[in-house]
Amino acid sequence: MSYIATVIPVMIASPGDVKREREEVRKAIYSWNDVNSKNTSMILNPIGWETNGAPEMGDRAQALINKRLLNDCDLLIAIFWTRIGTPTGGYESGTVEEIERHMAANKPTMIYFSKAPVDYSQVDRDQYDLLMAKKKEWQLKGRLEEFSTLDEFKEKLNKQLPYILSTHEYILSCSSSIEMKKGTAANISLSGEAIEIIKLAGASDGNIMKIQHLAGLLLQVGGENLDTSTPRQQAKYTSALDELLDNGLIEAKGSKGQIYDLTKAGWDTYDQIQVA
Repeated sequence: MSYIATVIPVMIASPGDVKREREEVRKAIYSWNDVNSKNTSMILNPIGWETNGAPEMGDRAQALINKRLLNDCDLLIAIFWTRIGTPTGGYESGTVEEIERHMAANKPTMIYFSKAPVDYSQVDRDQYDLLMAKKKEWQLKGRLEEFSTLDEFKEKLNKQLPYILSTHEYILSCSSSIEMKKGTAANISLSGEAIEIIKLAGASDGNIMKIQHLAGLLLQVGGENLDTSTPRQQAKYTSALDELLDNGLIEAKGSKGQIYDLTKAGWDTYDQIQVA
């Protein structure tokens, strides 16, 4: 039976010395799809320059890869061993450029380093030294993963990929932005934050409380405080409330704009989200 799913493009980024690992990433993605795509309404689509690119002129090669492939990807998985890759102009390599641009967009980025034995007489020391310097820089920005064998890489990736897909805010927002089916109470498209509010409100009493105080914004839905710790988060949830008001899914109670309840259309939308 057919079903509606959100496609999550996954960029596979690496220099040319980890071909077997690149293939294992694809296998992990296909395996995840086989088990999880229907239940999660998500399908992962592996993307790589060697399989998804095409000859094209008019700009530097990496800029074309960024434009045609990278910019649309929601998740990036990178693998390194002894090489960092070929410089692109401004970045140490194309792989580094892909990682830096992806991280700058606040998208989930998984970086793996191989510790497999190597004959250092065959290693380009300049490449290796640049890679180690970049590794130290990235270690200050987050968590990297290491592996010693191909089997260890497969085991770690197959555990960590589902974790990222089920917990990272960016991926959750991608999968939550669903379009309501025609014929239901709300023939509209809702943002991830708006759907989050509907889900929490519908799972309790339908009540939403918004209080602006000196320390910032308190937004409580169904007894749970939403993350409004930064101006960016506050803006997201304030916009989501406006979105729900504009679509008639919630209504204000009283004159202060602090208490909201789900409307009938809001409850119907909650029911639709539960079966989507």
